[in-house]
Amino acid sequence: MPVRISVKASYGDDYIFRDASDIYWTPLRGNLPSWMENVATDMDTRNPPNFTTHSMEGTCNIAMKLLFEQPAHRMPYPELQILTALKQDCQAKCRYGDGFLDWFDSEGNRIDLEYSSSIGFLRDNNPVEWITEGDRWYGAVARCTNCGWMIPPSASSSIRPRLSAAVDLGFTTLSKVEPKPRWTRRGRRLRPGTDARSGFVELTRKGSQFIEAMLEGDFDQATALIRQQILNFRQESTQFPSPEQQTPQSVQNTLDSSLTEGYPIRDFAVFVADNGPLTKDEERIFQMLYGRSFTSSCEGCKLGEIGTCPLKSILRELDREPTEVGCRVNLATLVDVFRNREIEWIQYALPSRNIERRGYQKLVRIRDGQILGAMEWTWQLDKEGINQIRAFAKHAGAVEVEGGRRHTFTSILLTPDIANMEQIEAMPLPDPPSSGVRWAPSKFRLKCMDQVGDLE
Repeated sequence: MPVRISVKASYGDDYIFRDASDIYWTPLRGNLPSWMENVATDMDTRNPPNFTTHSMEGTCNIAMKLLFEQPAHRMPYPELQILTALKQDCQAKCRYGDGFLDWFDSEGNRIDLEYSSSIGFLRDNNPVEWITEGDRWYGAVARCTNCGWMIPPSASSSIRPRLSAAVDLGFTTLSKVEPKPRWTRRGRRLRPGTDARSGFVELTRKGSQFIEAMLEGDFDQATALIRQQILNFRQESTQFPSPEQQTPQSVQNTLDSSLTEGYPIRDFAVFVADNGPLTKDEERIFQMLYGRSFTSSCEGCKLGEIGTCPLKSILRELDREPTEVGCRVNLATLVDVFRNREIEWIQYALPSRNIERRGYQKLVRIRDGQILGAMEWTWQLDKEGINQIRAFAKHAGAVEVEGGRRHTFTSILLTPDIANMEQIEAMPLPDPPSSGVRWAPSKFRLKCMDQVGDLE
């Protein structure tokens, strides 16, 4: 299963909105912080979209504006998460009225935080300790200034995956170059300054252009920048997590994904234009077998040089001779085979985290039931795979989606300007590059290859 878009994209369907006006309060999941266990109130949470194009309510909008206001356009990662959580809560309206929320400490004093690049957190112009419990500012509550309704402050664990979306789209970049820490961590207390292990988040040129467009009210330009960056998102061979399942097929899925390099969102739009309209089962063929950019041939593809290309192998099993032109032509051939009812998807269950879960998919030949390939990476295959790809392609203005969650999805290309999309690969990536290296997979890749060899 080469393509697994987790932008750190856990919020694909709510990725981009014009504003956050239709984002409602939902019940809080997880345990309450210790200082609120005796509070008799309904605990809710409100998660705005990652990006908003006509307001500054998106989580990434808030964080990028904070970076934009810094002299060097960069901040330590932990401090950025806390300040983003604070500002995200303080611009939210009360669930029961028109009042806004503010952070208050245990003594009822408003928490107004500022950040100094030379000192760290400031409160009333004085350095302040960052004291945490879990991933929340210790003792803080988000309370309505009118009626007193309160909720726990947003946790950095809810902010972090959203900020990673800005990294994946090239609006920000993570830096491992750190100065000498000004203060030190003691237990759950982080003295003013930065943690030496945290690294920095820095705004890129594209990120600055986006914030400038937002501040100037040029919302069309802001929307165009996001759409361009989504299509320009590149999956590199360093971007894959460990497999959840420990089966031979999950190991193979992991290895295949570690060898995939391409522009999956752009190429999915091209895939729809070539073969659409598509059902979800036809879209899954792309998720499982896409391995390299549609503008590249098979020559030099790591899936063929280091391992065995699963797409070519399946075509040969079906008595079709694959071409060396690349994924685009071979995937189209397999879609035709699927539509001719020679192959089908079968759903099955596997134990995951000590629970039997359905949702795994295997591709089988109808006449004899032979398994041609399977996706066993995670039981949330659609959520972390084709649903994300489709959602991002929709947000990029490249496809139209029809149907509902329980019905077959059909994706239709709105503007089949394939020649224009194929030029994306020639476009200069943001400086520094949008993807970067966030994992060190070489040892794990070799481990996977050894395991695959043992299993054959």
